[in-house]
Amino acid sequence: FFNSYLFKFSSDSTMGNTQGNDANTQKMNFNPDYTLIRNLKDLRYGEVKLVRDTKTKENMILKEVVVNTKEALDSEVIFYNKRITVSHPNIVRIYGYTTLDKQNFCSSYYKISIFIEVLNKDLEGEIAERVARQIPFSESEILLVSENLIAGLSYF
Repeated sequence: FFNSYLFKFSSDSTMGNTQGNDANTQKMNFNPDYTLIRNLKDLRYGEVKLVRDTKTKENMILKEVVVNTKEALDSEVIFYNKRITVSHPNIVRIYGYTTLDKQNFCSSYYKISIFIEVLNKDLEGEIAERVARQIPFSESEILLVSENLIAGLSYF
């Protein structure tokens, strides 16, 4: 699910190889009070919602994933518990998630709502912008992007 939009573009030269939870990353009891800004269809995320946390005023992407079995839910929860601990300037941040168990007479399913960092700039967008403006990357910029990609990949 996250492979297609795992990395973000950062021109920051610090490598920031840290892992851990901060004040906005919560595994348990993550229940943001948010307002819907609009529905989006994005190549990276698919059908998602752009929401704003009413307390922090921070915009987030809300991605909802539906699974049919408790085993699939448990597998997803394990993945997200590991994933939200990753903190790196070139990896899209997951703030937290919530789960919902829907048991109906004819069917049952589990919904996972994942709250994801909004990307202001990614490498694809940066390359497209530079191509349109005919501004090539310098050797040092290519080196910086390569180093940051490798540092991001080192988490996985």
